[in-house]
Amino acid sequence: MTSIFPTITDRAYEETSAPERKDTKTCVFDFAAGDFVLEDRRPKMVSGIERIKAWIEKLIRTEADAFAVYDLGEGTYGVEFLQWFYGSRDREYIRAELSREIREKMLESPEITDVRDLTVTVDRHACTVAYSVQTIYGETEGSFNVQ
Repeated sequence: MTSIFPTITDRAYEETSAPERKDTKTCVFDFAAGDFVLEDRRPKMVSGIERIKAWIEKLIRTEADAFAVYDLGEGTYGVEFLQWFYGSRDREYIRAELSREIREKMLESPEITDVRDLTVTVDRHACTVAYSVQTIYGETEGSFNVQ
């Protein structure tokens, strides 16, 4: 009796490796000054670990759903800070939720392989974020205040 399912024979498949990733660059933004960092009157460009650090700071400082340009359709870019500082919520609860959200958002990047350490310190209407992450370029760390 013949089967209605096709017969599959072994085929030799050629293994292919992932294409070589071209390292992209980004402009450095000075959040304290509110402007791009310039070198010879041009925006300073960084790549590799420095680009990842710039991306992390921008991610955390950007309020989620605040700017239409970051509407990605399938998810949001940024962190929801403002919702946590209205009303009277426990600081430990705010710290735990911000830590969870920041960690999840960082790991959405295919270039970040692990968040080794993440510390969020909450103080009235601001917080301090300190992190250590493993990337495809190596390990890096940073910290900054968010108001």
